[in-house]
Amino acid sequence: MEHLLPLFVTWDVNPALLHIGSFEIRYYGLLWAIALGISAYIFHNIMQREGLSEKAFDSIFWFGVISTFTTSSCVMASSNWS
Repeated sequence: MEHLLPLFVTWDVNPALLHIGSFEIRYYGLLWAIALGISAYIFHNIMQREGLSEKAFDSIFWFGVISTFTTSSCVMASSNWS
């Protein structure tokens, strides 16, 4: 009976992946950057295949990035509302 596994998990994850002095890179920031880079690559290829201009790509992509961050901030604020 002494060798039973505990029935709980201690979730203690350090959000920082890398420390350089007082600067740190957190895992969720890195994942956001990777996701935006991949989406920019895919969306740019779709825009080229459809024959649309680079100016259209820039305006649509940055509108999407800004609206994504704004929406995620609003959802986080509303879910943590006290």
